[in-house]
Amino acid sequence: MKTIILWVTIAASLAGASMSLSQALAKSDFDDTHNHWAEASITKAVYHGYVEGYPNGNFQPEAAVSRAEFIKMLVAAINPPIVLGTGEWYQPYLKASVNSGVHQYADFTQDINGEISRMEIIRLIVRAANSELQKSEITVDDKALVYSAAKKGLIQGLAEGHLGLNESTSRAQAVSVVERVLRLKDGGVLPVDKTAVELAELSMTGTNFMTVLGHPAFKEFPVEYWLGDVGLTVNQITVVDADEDDSKRSISTAWGDEKAERYMLLFQLSWDLCKSQQDIRISDYFQITESQSNPIQTIGPEIAAYQESSATTTTELGVSLTKKQLDEYIANGGLSYTVAGSNIPLFYSQR
Repeated sequence: MKTIILWVTIAASLAGASMSLSQALAKSDFDDTHNHWAEASITKAVYHGYVEGYPNGNFQPEAAVSRAEFIKMLVAAINPPIVLGTGEWYQPYLKASVNSGVHQYADFTQDINGEISRMEIIRLIVRAANSELQKSEITVDDKALVYSAAKKGLIQGLAEGHLGLNESTSRAQAVSVVERVLRLKDGGVLPVDKTAVELAELSMTGTNFMTVLGHPAFKEFPVEYWLGDVGLTVNQITVVDADEDDSKRSISTAWGDEKAERYMLLFQLSWDLCKSQQDIRISDYFQITESQSNPIQTIGPEIAAYQESSATTTTELGVSLTKKQLDEYIANGGLSYTVAGSNIPLFYSQR
């Protein structure tokens, strides 16, 4: 059987196009994309030839994209060599994505024709935009891939303010993501959704210190300690704007914003009291270490209550301080917390 090697050259197809890109962008060919938020991206993608509409004159921008469809779209856009042969329509694109290092077979454990999740898309687009990650000897876990995608602007947060990694992706969203990959590969700079970066950092490290403060946490959380019969877990530490009331408070903080005068570090703690079977005084096990000359305010419950029906109880402690105070602590090595007499820094010192 003769195998044909097809080099997909977008430039060649552009040369024979009967309409310029500016003309294409000025008029949408689809009945269902007029005034759609992704209309320009969809028209541009169709013009460049890596996605098509349907024979009925629609694009179906809100229809979900399958794994096979997205791989074809991405491969046709980034233009690796494609080997045409027999088999399912998506096989040449799937093989090209694997051969180029953009896709690993372990990325998908479900039906290739099933709806692709945002997490699965992230695995593909981060490698597509970074040739170093396409090397077979390089492995990066999902949390780091999500953080990289958010930090580079490849992904944005959803309207509900979360990453939605398990959610499906629409055709319009898929086109927009591929356009971001192409822009980044061309040396462009993408707008970054800071909330998405913070959420990704929280998932990866248990803090949003690097995004908000510019300093990484001393440890990755959660961190577990056993103190005799008491188990303590520091699940995560989040920086928030303490000027907002509880109903409006979110993790997204414009550090350095003159409107925000006070910030709070929220410690999410879990206590395992199944062995002690009694309430404990939190300060006997856990406390915030601070400078005597620059005191801060700690807010939270004094007692961790034993619950017979559950092995753990969760508490949240807040450390309230001004930006000036926190800057001073960071300059001097950072705040720290004390567990059973052991001092644990919150930040890496610059010294």
